[in-house]
Amino acid sequence: MGSTTLKYLNVSVGLINSSSGLAQNEGYSEATMIVLGIIMSLLVLCIVFGNILVITAIARFQRLQNVTNCFIISLACADLVMGLIVVPFGACYIIFKTWHFGSFWCDFWTATDVLCVTASIETLCVIAIDRYLAITSPFHYQSMLTKCKARIVVVLVWVIAALISFLPIHMKWWASDDNEAEVCRANSSCCEFHTNTAYAITSSIISFYIPLIVMTLGIIMGIFTLCWLPFFLLNVVVAIWKVEGIELTFRILNWIGYANSAFNPLIYCRSPEFRYAFKEILCLKRNRLSNAGPVNGYIYSRHSWQSEQQGRSKGSLEDSDNNEGCQGKGAG
Repeated sequence: MGSTTLKYLNVSVGLINSSSGLAQNEGYSEATMIVLGIIMSLLVLCIVFGNILVITAIARFQRLQNVTNCFIISLACADLVMGLIVVPFGACYIIFKTWHFGSFWCDFWTATDVLCVTASIETLCVIAIDRYLAITSPFHYQSMLTKCKARIVVVLVWVIAALISFLPIHMKWWASDDNEAEVCRANSSCCEFHTNTAYAITSSIISFYIPLIVMTLGIIMGIFTLCWLPFFLLNVVVAIWKVEGIELTFRILNWIGYANSAFNPLIYCRSPEFRYAFKEILCLKRNRLSNAGPVNGYIYSRHSWQSEQQGRSKGSLEDSDNNEGCQGKGAG
């Protein structure tokens, strides 16, 4: 009995050591590591800078503080956390081919990854519903979805995302029981996400497929789908049929999904309101914004946007007030 246990432990230790040695022996060349480091650093910079710009624009400009942009801030926050936590540590893991941050941070990093992706797709689903209500019920839209209700919806989105990510991952409900997964969990330098079939299918359905069915495919939803659909398809296929030898493909598709976090701020630039807000924040149009001409029917004035009709009516009211003041002075 004792010799059998000892033999099993020796085999386990051997597997762990061979796995660790394999990761070290198959490291990238110095030139490859530098190139990967530059590419991934640029991706992190784009994600963080772009999404901070979006959050700042909405917080600073009153015209952007509407119900829909409550959801846009939620999306930008999910992308920002992706750029600050998920992508940098993922880049280190890929470049050095070993995990240097311990088992607890591995679970936290993995859970944060799932949290951000789930929060993003659910927020996009809410945006799609918001736009649907605005189009189909324009007269009741403002009473149906107020800013207070929008904030409650955002909180609910993040609670659901947390229940899908942190709870099952820290409770180990996701863990596969195959040999490769057992070896990885016993090795603190390994941080692969070996999921069991039940968790892979359930999380994919809740995090991606159900919201995808609900969403209308606008441009933001379309880009998100193009970036993440291949990964989630492969995730289910691997969970059901146990396909092997596709680690590189799986990782590439995962990073294409990560890149989506850098695309959203670029998409927002299609909006003239966001475009002009970005330019003022970056001091690119500081002297011209006060006298900016109409853009798609809107005029920029005093850190807010107004329709041309509103601008003209306000201007005529100010002119009449000035004329009345002059007449009053003349009479006096």
